[in-house]
Amino acid sequence: MQEDAWTSQIHLIFLHPEESSLWLEQTVDGWRLPYMRLDQDIYYTDSELLKTAVKDTFDIVATVLYYARYTDDETTHISKAIYVLQLDDASPLPPNGDWLTLSTLQSLPLSKSEHRPILKQVLFEVIENNIPTTRPEWNRTGWLKAAESWIQSQLRDLGYAQSLPITCVKSSAIACVLKVSTTNGNLFFKAAAQLPLFCNEPVVTAKLADLFSKHMPVCVRVERNKPWLLLADFGLAVGREGKVSHERQKVIYQQYARLQIASVSHIPKLLDVGCLDRRLETLESQIDPLLTDKEVLSDLSDLEIDRLRQLSPQIKSLCHRLSGYNLPNKFLCNDVYKLDSDIQGVSATFHCL
Repeated sequence: MQEDAWTSQIHLIFLHPEESSLWLEQTVDGWRLPYMRLDQDIYYTDSELLKTAVKDTFDIVATVLYYARYTDDETTHISKAIYVLQLDDASPLPPNGDWLTLSTLQSLPLSKSEHRPILKQVLFEVIENNIPTTRPEWNRTGWLKAAESWIQSQLRDLGYAQSLPITCVKSSAIACVLKVSTTNGNLFFKAAAQLPLFCNEPVVTAKLADLFSKHMPVCVRVERNKPWLLLADFGLAVGREGKVSHERQKVIYQQYARLQIASVSHIPKLLDVGCLDRRLETLESQIDPLLTDKEVLSDLSDLEIDRLRQLSPQIKSLCHRLSGYNLPNKFLCNDVYKLDSDIQGVSATFHCL
């Protein structure tokens, strides 16, 4: 085995498609979750890779919802995870098992007793519909079907025909991206997180595409009541997901700088559609409220909080001094990492000024 090879040890919680129960296998050592060992590292955002592995191992078709536990060890190159999945209605199940409810689980002998609290929490959430507010909508039951229904509705309006099943490109805490293969080329559906530091990405992206059509992906459809948008394919990623030469990086950032310069004359329009205001005078006014926010400071000790608050005048002074350089306000993409093959398109996670 290669020195840098990884192994993934994965347990799976299959939820019943209609009832408040989960599937466990019966073994001589007690009941256990279905398990698979893979000679590769499956990162917790690789939902499509996990879905394929489940199909290959168990011949089960299921939607990956979220991970209930995930750890990785850089020393041993072993990742361990427990994933929660929802079975498709007609999917077969592994042999020697049964659907078990929360009441049954209380005294059931488990081969791994440390799994019991996790299983109870998963079932409690299902029964009470008590979903943590921090869990993204795409990690919840029913969301994928709703998203696919919306996508298919947009395709009908466009006169496009879907040519392959919809697949998940990425699912993380801040966004979910689905690939939609059609007879008119690939489209990409994106659902963005609605967080305090995030703008209404579909609306802002559509405006940016209108203002800078040569440098932004084409917004095929925008759902203004939800953070959903459907984008035309704009080439291969060359940033985080590929090795980029220093010369190519230079060209990328030169192009991005030109886009920023061009944005200077469009500040009112960008603010009107919801770009976040991060200009110096705004930042200065937000320092004191930030340093009195109990939730923000919850992980700090009293000494650390006191030291941080003492820095408030200095931070304000720095904002004021920086404003004296008379630099123009401009568009800022906080996550520039994708450009097309002609180095023209920019993809972003959130936008501000």
